[in-house]
Amino acid sequence: MLDLMTVSMMIVLSSITLAVLTGFWGRAFWNEGGSQLTLGLVLFGAAYTCLSFLGSPLRPILFCLGYMAFAGGICACIACLHRFYRIPLTTAWLYVLPVCTGVVYALLLDQAHAVTRTRTVSGMLILHNLWMAQLLLRRRHPLGRGEWMFMAGVVLLTSALLLRIFSPQFSLSTLAPSNSSSSALLVSYAILFIALHLKAIGFLMMAQARADQQLLRFASEDSLTGLPNRRTVMQALQQALDQHAKQPQNLAVLLMDIDHFKRVNDQCGHPMGDQVLAALGQILRQQLRPLSVAGRYGGEEFIVVCPDTTAEQAVQLANRLCDEARNQLRASHASRSWPVTISVGISTMAATDSPIPSSDALLDQADQALYQAKHAGRDQVCLFGAQPCADDSDSLDFVNLGLGTLRFPERFVRKQSDNPVEK
Repeated sequence: MLDLMTVSMMIVLSSITLAVLTGFWGRAFWNEGGSQLTLGLVLFGAAYTCLSFLGSPLRPILFCLGYMAFAGGICACIACLHRFYRIPLTTAWLYVLPVCTGVVYALLLDQAHAVTRTRTVSGMLILHNLWMAQLLLRRRHPLGRGEWMFMAGVVLLTSALLLRIFSPQFSLSTLAPSNSSSSALLVSYAILFIALHLKAIGFLMMAQARADQQLLRFASEDSLTGLPNRRTVMQALQQALDQHAKQPQNLAVLLMDIDHFKRVNDQCGHPMGDQVLAALGQILRQQLRPLSVAGRYGGEEFIVVCPDTTAEQAVQLANRLCDEARNQLRASHASRSWPVTISVGISTMAATDSPIPSSDALLDQADQALYQAKHAGRDQVCLFGAQPCADDSDSLDFVNLGLGTLRFPERFVRKQSDNPVEK
């Protein structure tokens, strides 16, 4: 039968190997918990190195250092999860367990207190394992495969420690050197060996799953506004048309454009333009139904796909968006600020329409309506196929007032061409 020294050294080699692999393969996640996990695996290896010298005359000192290193490895895993989930942590708490473990072992160093020492240290280690478990379980969405694997490692380690509480004879500190091939103890060590692998592999799976999610998000989301990008929102439009073919329903497409956006960029700077775009994205997220999909179509243009929406409802929504934009969007330079407005063009499809128009046809109709809204003086809503937007003197006076406001005072203008081209 294998002796304890052999099993311990196998765990040591395995811990070091896992640390190297985690540090290498997980180097992309080094600042997301990978460094803490690598440190934890190294500490586990150091712990089993000290615990393997069962017959050494320095056994009490080595065991004390070994259990402190083991406690440090658990704390490093806790720090790993805190860093991975971006949960604030007071670093000082991580030193409590190793220090307390060393103090308890020193105070109960006599062999007569071995059982009490084993149960006390195991109890503290279990509490810290429960700390790790609650970090994994506090997430609101279901656990992934990596989390479940990491949790399995935590459960196995906790079960091995519980075994030491109820059966202290399975602990090294109560074991005689002549009994180094105890079957129960070897099984306990095997459980710890498996737990280390589950934690390391589980973390790498967690980190890779996060990287995949970020890659998917970057491929489908506009980084500035947080809305779906053009490709994603076009897919949503096509899905709505496909759904109409199966189950006819109303559909509305809103195409909106920020008025005088080039002037905002030229005279207030591109950072201010980015703020206006991001603010409009926030307005769209707040005002739309969960069923609707809004995305950045390109530049300062946005598109909204509204399934199960009539033309009247679409016009009401567009007017509400114009009101919100007028009240919330501001362009500022130095100590002055000015309102920013949007224009909206709408195309609709009734449930009874046949044949079903293509997505390009709906977008072309919305674009024509948007052009009409721009031509009517901006800050307007126009529905394709409806009566042209009003172009009376009152509305033009209001628009001219807005344009006059947006013609920033010369002392605030950084650079302006003689004949600015704007949409």
